[in-house]
Amino acid sequence: MVGALACVLALPFATRAQEGSGQGVQAPARDRKPQQKDDPLKSYLPREASIRLPQRYAIRSGIDPSATSHLSKGETEYRAGRNAAAVPELKAAVKEQPDSYDSHYLLALTLTETGALKESIEEFQKAIALATNDDSKIVANYNMGNAYFDLGKYQEAADAYQSSLKLDSTLSKVHNNLGLALVGVKRTSDAAAEFKRAVDLKPQYAEAHYNLGVAYLQLGNKEQAQTEQQTLAGISSDLAIKLEKLIAP
Repeated sequence: MVGALACVLALPFATRAQEGSGQGVQAPARDRKPQQKDDPLKSYLPREASIRLPQRYAIRSGIDPSATSHLSKGETEYRAGRNAAAVPELKAAVKEQPDSYDSHYLLALTLTETGALKESIEEFQKAIALATNDDSKIVANYNMGNAYFDLGKYQEAADAYQSSLKLDSTLSKVHNNLGLALVGVKRTSDAAAEFKRAVDLKPQYAEAHYNLGVAYLQLGNKEQAQTEQQTLAGISSDLAIKLEKLIAP
């Protein structure tokens, strides 16, 4: 059974935002690909945010807070938001324990938050190779997918999201992000199917309804787009108005 961390990936964005947990993050702009004028994603909503480190012991064996290891120090700096200070500690940790999932995964997260996306992907790949449970693989693949996405490498992002979904196909946010990645490689029909899967799993998932409506419009299915707009009216009036303006500019 998928644990608590992966379950976060099944929550609609609005629910997560209301929690105020600070678990979701977008990568800074250091390596992120700038948006182009002809970007196929320009009419869609931003991807769902990456998932930060869960509360201690949620999926990990736990790090003794009184320990003085590089991993413990790195985790302390990371949790305090001092990512620049966390990176050297965590790089030392992976040298000390090259076979440690925890060290590679936490370093990957920290590098993502400093904007070093290419380097973070290398660490996510190492963490995935070392993962021993589905939760660890699901979230590492999801976060790696987001790093690829921000680099504009949409096919690689789609591959990573699909790796998560192979382990648990009920994760609505992963389906939504996969849909966006497929739009990025101009597979709009396949993207619509992913957005539809996301709203089937979470009927109140406003962002996925909006993205589905945009995809229908781009596919020439105006009536279906209007249906999504009507559904949105009962979930998010702001997004309903936004989609209505696209349908009838």
